[in-house]
Amino acid sequence: MIAKAGRAGGAGSGFAKLGAYVLGEKGGKRAAKAGRGEPVGMAALTDYMLDQERHSGKVGWSRVTNCAALDPRRAIREIIATQAKNTRARGDKSYHLIIAFPPGERPAREQIEDIEDRLVAAIGLGDHQRISALHRDKDHLHLHVAINRVHPETLRCGRASHDYARLAEAAAELEVKHGLFRSNHGLRAERGRKPGRAWDMEVHQRRESFAAWVARTARPALTDAAAVGDGWQELHQAAARFGLTIQPRGAGVVIRHRDEAALMMKASAVDRALGYGALTAKWGSYQPPAEIGQAPPAAVYERPSLDRSPAGPDLWKTYQAGREAMRAQRAAALDELRGKNAAYLDEVRAHYDTQFRLLKTGRLHMGIDARIRTKALKEERAKLMAGFKARAAEQRQAIRDSHQVKQWSDWLRARAEVGDLDALGALRSMDNRQHNFTESLIRVPEEAVGKVLVATSRQPNVGKNGEITYRVADGGVVVDEAREIRVPDTTRASAVLALSLAKERFGEAPLTVTGDPAFRRALIEASMLPGAGVSFADPGMQAERERLLAERAPTNAPEGAVERFIRAQNRWPDPKAPLTYRLREPGDQGEAVFLGVKAVDERQSVFLWRQGEAVMVEPVTAENRAAIRNLRAGANVTLFRLAGTTAQEHTREGGSTPEREEGIDL
Repeated sequence: MIAKAGRAGGAGSGFAKLGAYVLGEKGGKRAAKAGRGEPVGMAALTDYMLDQERHSGKVGWSRVTNCAALDPRRAIREIIATQAKNTRARGDKSYHLIIAFPPGERPAREQIEDIEDRLVAAIGLGDHQRISALHRDKDHLHLHVAINRVHPETLRCGRASHDYARLAEAAAELEVKHGLFRSNHGLRAERGRKPGRAWDMEVHQRRESFAAWVARTARPALTDAAAVGDGWQELHQAAARFGLTIQPRGAGVVIRHRDEAALMMKASAVDRALGYGALTAKWGSYQPPAEIGQAPPAAVYERPSLDRSPAGPDLWKTYQAGREAMRAQRAAALDELRGKNAAYLDEVRAHYDTQFRLLKTGRLHMGIDARIRTKALKEERAKLMAGFKARAAEQRQAIRDSHQVKQWSDWLRARAEVGDLDALGALRSMDNRQHNFTESLIRVPEEAVGKVLVATSRQPNVGKNGEITYRVADGGVVVDEAREIRVPDTTRASAVLALSLAKERFGEAPLTVTGDPAFRRALIEASMLPGAGVSFADPGMQAERERLLAERAPTNAPEGAVERFIRAQNRWPDPKAPLTYRLREPGDQGEAVFLGVKAVDERQSVFLWRQGEAVMVEPVTAENRAAIRNLRAGANVTLFRLAGTTAQEHTREGGSTPEREEGIDL
């Protein structure tokens, strides 16, 4: 769980700028058109948080806290009125809190409300008015909380100072309280006393920092020398075995790389026994190392990768070579641009030097006052130089954009998204998280953990931890990880895709499924599709699959394929427009809408006619095939009784598309 403050707007913006920020560009335009009318900004916020139609049901629920009004829109007007009573505050009177949960984690509403209350209280705004809404429009749940910083009774504007640290500490406690996934909040206890830059290096570049390497390799030798050594020289010798030196700096001592002076850290950060006070109390003032020959070091820090995959070293060499080549190309392009711009500036200076010289000699003013002509030339030159500077800045930025030097993890992600399995394995080897999700999972057998694949045709999004996220057309989401396949949003297509990925990765191994009954049922139904070829480790799921297979045994007759198609369509109705599919009877007639032609198997296709909430399925035969030769999908038609009719008795009212061929696949 990550809790952070979102951007709420500028000074005096209130909820208007907060609503514009949450809505993005569209809301920004609405707020801009509204001018000073803050209620329009409030309407924008309300639309985003509460408009189910706009967000296709992605807004889970909303909540109003510490307001007299229970309706969110009335509560927003109440908050605006409260903010208007505070005329002294110069800064923004609103606070935007975002609480995001990892993909696949689905806390109950009671848990989320408790988390919201605790986090808002942690920043000192627990008694303030607020409106919150849970959003489900991404593969992870996230809660937006719009808080009025003006207290409803005292009318004082809360400060919410040091909110980052307070939110991080409270979030860490709440994860333990509710049994949620333990996220990394960057707290000192989590960093293991690593300096900030060292921490950033390990997080972003996935390289072991100098501080971590010293603590891992040299710490035992250094602490032993400090504990039982006879003086500074023994400590120097212990450090030299790892390519390190001990040097004074400021009021203490530091451990420094022997060849790279910029690589250093406080000695006390490794162990308190190496602090300057402890060492001088024991051995006296600092002594430099003696000028004697030293044996070659047994180990030297070389920025080792945190990647433990077999292909990691080779990938790192390729990355380094590409990075250096990209830097060289960028430097060459910038040098070339710099030379062109310098030559252009020389021409401009020479031109205007000539113009001003001619003015002084009286050969250029042509009857116009020389002062007026001089002023016009200066304005012309200033305009030309301003345009040149703008173009030069754009050209430099274009070179930087086209010669970007990616970080290690971003480089791996880009390669993994085009199907590089070694890069994907390297990303996953760097991910040491232990998932505790308990729903919508297909767990990977131990023997298949190392097997990876990327379905590039489905436009995957590869995360920095090696997660591959697939989004399917019906809104479903599938996340392929090293040890499990998660389905945060279960739909028919996402269940089919999850089983397809599981079969590719796990082969014939029975699948271990964890999730609610709806998710299990969706996987069983998906396993009914031809070619699924999967089995389940759970005896109940496997027994149900075998029962359904026996019940739906395919037949060779075309009518059997049509019936299976109708049964499948009724089993998975569209929740937005549920329709009932049935076989067209000979007596069916009247007004209808032609939906198109659908192939139900390799030999049989059907016409689809819609009447009201029913879709009539008519098998395509040689006799009726000509009926839809020039009929387009969506056309209004009049159907006649099938008995004794000909193809021409299907009359069209919606126009024709002569070039359109039959075989429309819906």
